[in-house]
Amino acid sequence: MRVVLEARSDYAFVGELVETATAWLRDQGLDEDPGADIVAQVLSAPSFAMSADLNGTTTVWHAVVLRRVEDGVPPYELLVRVRATVKKRHFPEGASTAVPAAITAKDLHLDLIDLADDAEVGVLMDHYISMVRELGPMRSARTLPYNILVLGNPHELGCADTPADWQQQLTFLADAFDANITFERGPSVAGVPKNLMCLVRFDPFAGELPRKKKADGSDDQDEIEHTAIEARFTTFKEAFQRICAALNAFEPPQTSDEFTPRDLKPGEKIYHRKIGNAVGYDRFNAGSTESCQHTTEYVRYYNSDKAVKGFKRRYTNFEPSWMHHCKQGGCGMYAVFCPS
Repeated sequence: MRVVLEARSDYAFVGELVETATAWLRDQGLDEDPGADIVAQVLSAPSFAMSADLNGTTTVWHAVVLRRVEDGVPPYELLVRVRATVKKRHFPEGASTAVPAAITAKDLHLDLIDLADDAEVGVLMDHYISMVRELGPMRSARTLPYNILVLGNPHELGCADTPADWQQQLTFLADAFDANITFERGPSVAGVPKNLMCLVRFDPFAGELPRKKKADGSDDQDEIEHTAIEARFTTFKEAFQRICAALNAFEPPQTSDEFTPRDLKPGEKIYHRKIGNAVGYDRFNAGSTESCQHTTEYVRYYNSDKAVKGFKRRYTNFEPSWMHHCKQGGCGMYAVFCPS
């Protein structure tokens, strides 16, 4: 929000938000004193923020979850959301002086949630989707480390209150968990994608699932773990909460690759040395922000599919055009330059 406002903008709206927060705390029978701190947190240090230009104005969403205090009152987390509409800096007709950007509409929403309850995780993600649905996905298409497979159509199976955009909602949910999502009619499927995070079946008593070998190496096979939802006897809200709980409980399998995949930040420059080979990809060290001792420039590195695959395992938004190497012959230093 600070990006779209200016020093000359009218910040009276902050006081109005504090009044709203204080009144809400009073209505809940809670201490009113934190009202100003709550507003300061969601405006200045949100855990989620996004904006988009819509119809000549900028719509901004800020949200934060304030964690519970041990043995505190209330024993819940506090979800705080602010939606604001900002009219951009402009010159009124015939005026020579610009009018600074200003808040023309605002709304503050507070809600007590219990993230120790699986169903409440679904409540939190529903708030998230309501924001993303209005402004669009937060991130462009990229390589994601995990996959979600959904079998069946809850609407066709009679799942109550299934929205027309249910696939879009689950796609936004998958993106929040850094996963791709695939929808199949089911009830059976020939195979499942690699790095499966969650398999959802809306018709769990029809068809068969692929099986996998037991961990003990025997010839016996186990059915692939999945989230079974009997769509005919549940609501979409309940199904959504079940899926959220399954995603939240997912634990990545331990692999020989000791580095957790992550996004590269805009403008980030990381230098790596190759430390070995694996089947189909190169392995690199942890990386450093310090380059090699040479003063030569780094140049684009082409025609190295294994190096590209190695960096894609480490950086979930990696693009081949970001891979460089030291121009000094024999150095062997790789570099990943993420554009600003």
